[in-house]
Amino acid sequence: MKIAFVWYWSRATEIFNSWRDGLRGALEEMGKEHQVDIYLGEVEPPNEYDAIIFWSDSNCAFFEKLDKYKGKKAICLTTDPHNMENLRKLDAVYCESGPIYEAVRRAGVRAIKAFGTDTDFYKP
Repeated sequence: MKIAFVWYWSRATEIFNSWRDGLRGALEEMGKEHQVDIYLGEVEPPNEYDAIIFWSDSNCAFFEKLDKYKGKKAICLTTDPHNMENLRKLDAVYCESGPIYEAVRRAGVRAIKAFGTDTDFYKP
């Protein structure tokens, strides 16, 4: 499977190389079985991926660009979800913590508790 991981934020490139947490561990785990290409900053991956996973909040500007992608779409959600309508556009919402997971689930959106500071917590 070809996966594009997108961190659609202008400062992503200056932070990514020193970043070590569960989400980074999750990307490394996915990379063992799948091709994972990483796009940092306000760039868009080409429409050649089986899945687009992006890291952001529920109001990210990247939501406006999702319609053009034919593959599966998911978000790694690390903040309280404020825009459930955006989350309903996705195939999966990977939640960083229990409270975020519960809030997304209560809203009827497919939620998966998937990563955290402990990389063993991640399940692709």
